Amino acid sequence: MPLSWDEKRKRIEDEHPEALEISWSGVMREDPDVFARILGDVIRSSGGSSRPGKRPTLDRGEASAVLLKLLGEDFSEYSFRETFRIMIGKDSMRKVAERTGLALSFVHKLLKSDAQPSYETMSKIAVAYEKEPSFFLEYRIGFVLSIIEDFLTSSPETATSYFQKMRRA
Repeated sequence: MPLSWDEKRKRIEDEHPEALEISWSGVMREDPDVFARILGDVIRSSGGSSRPGKRPTLDRGEASAVLLKLLGEDFSEYSFRETFRIMIGKDSMRKVAERTGLALSFVHKLLKSDAQPSYETMSKIAVAYEKEPSFFLEYRIGFVLSIIEDFLTSSPETATSYFQKMRRA
C-alpha cells in the first residue's frame, strides 16, 4: 500500500532532519527548474497521467510564472496598456471582451488610447487571465496611495508637515 503524503513527509523528516532548515522559497527563486522538477514529480506521483515513460520537464518560463504566482510575487513593472497587450497575446479584441465581460469598445479604448482602467476593470481582466489584480502596476500604486491618503486624512498635522517639507524641496 502506498504511503500517504503525511507518512512520506514524516519519513523524510526522520531520515533527513536537515531538510527542515532549507529555505525552499529561496531555493526555488534561485533555480526555478527545481520547482518545475518537483511539480512534475508531484503530478506523476499523483497519477496525473497514465502514460508510461519519462515526462519532459515543465518549461522554465512557465514554472517561474507558477512559482511567482504561488509566492504572491507575480507583478508586472510595465504600464497597464503594455501589460494588457502582453497579457492578451494574440487574442482578438472580441475574444478579450468576451473573456473579461467588458464592452468591445472599452477594450479597444484600453488598448489603443490613454483610457485608464478602474480597479474593478483591472480586477475583471486579472481574473479572466488568471492573475491577481495586483499584477498591474497601477493597481499597486493605487493601493499604496489609498493607504497613505487614509493615514494623512486621519492625521492632518502630519499631512501639513509633509506638505511644508515637500513644498520647500
